[in-house]
Amino acid sequence: PDAYYVDKFAFFGEGGPRQPDAVLARSESIPDSPSTDPMPYCMILRRTVSLNPGEKISLRFAYGTARADSSLAFVHRYRAGDPFEQTRRAWAAPLAYFTTGSDAALQREMAWHAYSLLASTVYSDYYRTHLIPQGSAYLFSHGADGAPRDQALFVLPLTYLRPDLARETLRLIMALTHHETGAIPYAFSGHGFQDDALIHAAPSDLDLFFLLALFEYVSATGDLGFLSEDVPFYSAGAPPSLPPGAAGTTVLDHARAAVVHLIEQVGIGAYGLIKMGDGDWSDGVVFENARHLGGALAPAWFLNTKAHGESVPNTQMALYVLPRIAALLEPYDPMLAEHLGDLLDGLADSAQRQWNGRWYTRAILRDHLNRPVILDSDRINLEAQPWALISGLAAHGKIEATLIEWITSLLDDSSPIGAPLVQGGMVWSAVSQLLTWGYTRSRPDLAWRSLERNSFAAHAAAFPNCWLNIWSGPDAVSAFDPLYPGGTWQSPATPMTDFPVMNANPHAMALLGLLRVCGVEPLLDGSGLAIAPCVPRERFSLDTPLLRLDVSPDAIRGDYRPVVSGARSLVVTYPEGARDVVATIDGQTAPAHGGKAWLHFTMQPSRPVSFEVRWRTGD
Repeated sequence: PDAYYVDKFAFFGEGGPRQPDAVLARSESIPDSPSTDPMPYCMILRRTVSLNPGEKISLRFAYGTARADSSLAFVHRYRAGDPFEQTRRAWAAPLAYFTTGSDAALQREMAWHAYSLLASTVYSDYYRTHLIPQGSAYLFSHGADGAPRDQALFVLPLTYLRPDLARETLRLIMALTHHETGAIPYAFSGHGFQDDALIHAAPSDLDLFFLLALFEYVSATGDLGFLSEDVPFYSAGAPPSLPPGAAGTTVLDHARAAVVHLIEQVGIGAYGLIKMGDGDWSDGVVFENARHLGGALAPAWFLNTKAHGESVPNTQMALYVLPRIAALLEPYDPMLAEHLGDLLDGLADSAQRQWNGRWYTRAILRDHLNRPVILDSDRINLEAQPWALISGLAAHGKIEATLIEWITSLLDDSSPIGAPLVQGGMVWSAVSQLLTWGYTRSRPDLAWRSLERNSFAAHAAAFPNCWLNIWSGPDAVSAFDPLYPGGTWQSPATPMTDFPVMNANPHAMALLGLLRVCGVEPLLDGSGLAIAPCVPRERFSLDTPLLRLDVSPDAIRGDYRPVVSGARSLVVTYPEGARDVVATIDGQTAPAHGGKAWLHFTMQPSRPVSFEVRWRTGD
């Protein structure tokens, strides 16, 4: 730069942003800043450019931070060669590539989602780990990261894009977990600061999200050695004082601690559902409904619901997560795994009792006299539906088709950008893309439609005059707000409209939706991956650093790219009516029967394992 300025008061002066004093006076560099203000700094660079008519020039800038006494010699390597081309080549490897030969918007968008998610990575000096913040107004307005459920969701696609980063993210969540209570905090910020935002001291879903993420990572990668690694609880250096059977600092101990905290601290309510605390996935479900329904008695509603309320989506999610965690824990802690198995039947029965003939109710709140109040029996709330599809609860109750009919007719059909939470409400990617996953169980056509409608391209087509959710967006957008069509939400606590971009949820959830529509999901016993494609195209390719998949009318082929040594399995589902099925794994024949090929293999890092299932159809 021809000059640089770091003192914001000296630079802006009386002229302010419209006409800074330093610009008006053409000041030379202002390299120092007084320490009289908590935040006196700015970072402004000046370049002097002269252009002839029709001439243009490109300027590129790189910026970062360094400690005051650090050498800046490392920047010299960026001045040599072509840093832009080097960067472009480096980014080519970790992205997600998807093509059907015809769906160009999804092809370019999935690579962009992978880039945007990974490009958000930062490093926490306190926790000594990399992480992807949720971003948007939470980070750039509040200055906090909340809640760790989002980092857990990010682990699901990261497992296939950057297994090492998925691993670090899991370590972060464990390092956040309190050494005495076993509770994962609602939010974190700064250098080791944890925050509950006053009304989020007891979230009830974070254990489930952590266990979901841990299962996905271990199952997909086979990194069983991770379970024996040490991760100190929060605060660093403090010995854990958790209940018997959960004391210790290994990853396995953290899994036990999460299970114990879920069962004993969050608990199960009088109606057999997992309790609500002061919020489940929805941070405001207790506070907002207490305020709306309780009026002047809202504090009593809030406190009674926090202590005794019960969550339908928590319980439905547990029906997916806990059997899988039980399978993961069984070789190490058979008693705890058995206890989880005993718990599940009761949870399933209780969750099914919340079916009202059309959809599942949202929650059981408590009023000022601690009487139960059923929430959303009279309207469908999407928060309480996808996990019923994903977990198989709806299918087991033989009401899956009915539930999907009501979801589509009341929510999904009318929205061009994915299903909103309620009729006329906002579309939240962390829920609407779970619905994408849920649809794969029985309606692959709707799963594909959901994947397309949740895309940025669909938003651009529906709302061409709205700039957000085109290259980046918030965690929720509206299809129905007449004053801000295609826009986002705001509240007194969180003005999302102030920073409605750079939220990682739409990127991560789009990639999760893609993986599930391509049929990629961990096996129930945690021994590897199921591959059951449901993309409604004759052929497609999915290529991620962990797994490559090529599907054609007569074959499913691919490569699994190990990151650790060990053994894994792939269970590949092939079409009904397929004949003369031949399955191979690394050139060795594998069994195929009942519509599935069972591919078992040993693996070593950096040695791809090739597989193929081919067949004939017709005569």
